[in-house]
Amino acid sequence: MIKVRNLGYQIGKKLLVQDLNFQAQQGELLAILGANGAGKSTLLKLLSRDILPYQGNIFFGNKALEDYTLDELARKRAVLMQQNQVSLGFASAEIVMMGRYPYFQFHPSFRDEQICYLAMQKTGVAHLAYRSYHTLSGGEQQRVQFARALAQVWEHPDSWLLLDEPTTGLDLLHQQEMISTAHELSRKGYGVIAILHDLNLAMQYADKVLIMREGKLLSWGTPAQVLTCETIHQAFDLPVRLIRHPELQCPMIVPCPLNRNL
Repeated sequence: MIKVRNLGYQIGKKLLVQDLNFQAQQGELLAILGANGAGKSTLLKLLSRDILPYQGNIFFGNKALEDYTLDELARKRAVLMQQNQVSLGFASAEIVMMGRYPYFQFHPSFRDEQICYLAMQKTGVAHLAYRSYHTLSGGEQQRVQFARALAQVWEHPDSWLLLDEPTTGLDLLHQQEMISTAHELSRKGYGVIAILHDLNLAMQYADKVLIMREGKLLSWGTPAQVLTCETIHQAFDLPVRLIRHPELQCPMIVPCPLNRNL
């Protein structure tokens, strides 16, 4: 379990995250939603310990996040950020192998190589293993980075996947495949926290939803509890309607047209 207590972060006098309190469970997918600038990416950076809070605490289990060594943390969570810049000309397989760095000192084992191949198969990029990362499309690069994150937590179902807009640059099929894979991993015991912009993906796959507005927690609970017309309007300043889907057990979220003079 991840427990967040009175969490706050600021730059100068600007509060980016204010007094957040929530918890995330192993075996669940928590979707973080909110408008641009709501504090979602800042929260994920705090959860991954890329940045440190000015107030409050984060606990992974019964241990404070700050008390983990870097090696322990690398085995406890894998992070997929919005932008993953690679300056050198690595092959895709070498990028994925970076996820195994916490598990060897000098040379990867045969099992490390197996895990990387399995992770690339899972994300549909095994055929790109020897392609230069820089020659891939944005969507292909994103899937390679997802494979790297999977390789990092492979065979460690007590660990966490922290995903910042993982569907960025992906077509419709690969968006569904990526979130479906994240959901599948949660069913195997992994904890998954994902920032999403597609509310319907959150409605379809998330176990819990957290909506932020201006750095604060607006609502937290199950999709049915949180993704209401009123709360979505509060979060995004946009009216929506919930429409029954002919096949799914959850409704579809449809934005209402904006009556603006162009």
